[in-house]
Amino acid sequence: MKKTRQIKNLEPRFGSIETEKALDIGRRKVSRMEQMLRSIPAIARTVFTAFAVILLSAQSYAGEAFSERDELDNGPSFFGEAKEVRSLRSIQKVQVKAELGQRRISTYTNAEGHFKIPSFGKETVADNVTITCAKEGYRTLDISRRRMSAAADAPIEIECLLEPTP
Repeated sequence: MKKTRQIKNLEPRFGSIETEKALDIGRRKVSRMEQMLRSIPAIARTVFTAFAVILLSAQSYAGEAFSERDELDNGPSFFGEAKEVRSLRSIQKVQVKAELGQRRISTYTNAEGHFKIPSFGKETVADNVTITCAKEGYRTLDISRRRMSAAADAPIEIECLLEPTP
């Protein structure tokens, strides 16, 4: 009689209960990991949205008639727009200067052509403030003023009309 040696298979067979249990545990771990990985983009979107809201709320809104600074200064502030005279389209990056004696404030129009200059103080007479508008390649034709109300500290709307230089 021939002796045969049996080799025990230490690896589980695919149909065995142990294999099914091992695969089932692996599936649970993968599914939890997948859930976690799927939630990361949602968390990233939430964080990005929060930062965007914070940044946009801190942005300066040039051209508004009133701001917190105006309420504290209680003097006339200036706001307005720079436009091209032919098309009346807004012009961006126009330098707008306000001068009252030796004091000067300078700003530029935003992408929509709007600007805002704060008050020089409580005792400021708006008619004593000189406003100028300038941009390279343009010539200033007219600067008009319009007081928003009869109050001494009412904001003044400025409209700068410029034309391209030939």
